[in-house]
Amino acid sequence: MPARSREEDAMALRFRIKAEGVSPEQAFDYVSDISRHPEWANPSAKMRMDPVSGGAPHLGAKYRSQAVFVRKPVSADLEITKFERPGTFAYSVAHHQQGKKDVHYENTYTFTAADGATLIEKSLSSDGNPVVFFIAYPAIRGDAMKSLRNLKATLERSRSA
Repeated sequence: MPARSREEDAMALRFRIKAEGVSPEQAFDYVSDISRHPEWANPSAKMRMDPVSGGAPHLGAKYRSQAVFVRKPVSADLEITKFERPGTFAYSVAHHQQGKKDVHYENTYTFTAADGATLIEKSLSSDGNPVVFFIAYPAIRGDAMKSLRNLKATLERSRSA
């Protein structure tokens, strides 16, 4: 894994959940299917995800999303940038909002077996203005944690199905 610069680490936000009774393979397969992200996204986002490249999730696969963030419509172009089953999955996001400069994000998920469960860690980094990133942190954190709690519930429900 390449070394990260101090600036990249300073701009990364990290979140984690533990999905009980779920294997890293099960978690990876579900999370890496970006077309299913609306199933566990924060409901207030009203997310819609459309595959652009088609086919099963793979390195380089592209998607387009439409959503609402802080009560404003946004769209994004996504591309899978890391696909290392079952340990690491990442995708880049070019985030578009009318009247604002595009911001680029990298979402990285790691999946680690932990006593009959899977620890899912999400790292979010951005090339945006660090001050804006800091100011928006409460909204970003709230959205990320709501989504991760939904992901946990979905994964744990699916194990009993």
